[in-house]
Amino acid sequence: MRTTTHSSPRPSKTAKKSRFKSIAGFTLAEVMIAFTVMVTGVAGSLTALASSLQYVDNARCSSLAAQISQSQIEKLRLNSWSALTTSKITPSDGSGVPVPVDALVPTANSPIVSRFTAEQRIRPYGTRPDMLELSITVTWKSMKGYTQSRTMNALYVKDGLYDCFKVKTP
Repeated sequence: MRTTTHSSPRPSKTAKKSRFKSIAGFTLAEVMIAFTVMVTGVAGSLTALASSLQYVDNARCSSLAAQISQSQIEKLRLNSWSALTTSKITPSDGSGVPVPVDALVPTANSPIVSRFTAEQRIRPYGTRPDMLELSITVTWKSMKGYTQSRTMNALYVKDGLYDCFKVKTP
């Protein structure tokens, strides 16, 4: 029988250090760079989320303002010519008449609706005695507290209910 003996020299201390160095994890610099990249990505995502929430709120409020304006314009257009010209003409100082928004919106108890106010103006249209300009301005506060408004105008003709219609959105 043959016996083989292996005579391998013991690893030196430098060999042990290099072996452990190659097995070791990430360096502190690598961890810090990865953490910085991750924090930047999360911060960017949160900023984008906040902006998108503001855009959604603005779109919802603008849509609701258009619905409020359209509803009030339709209510005014259902009046007779004499009813509009005798009792609802806007004062000559140009100030609008407040309109109760909660009566125009089916979900009036909503906290969103409480941010809205509306006013109407009814004026003669230019020099034409047979036309009135109906104007509804809806104003609300945005999520950031800025005041925004939308105005809808319609022309009311004495002998015809739907002869002219125009919409102006500033």
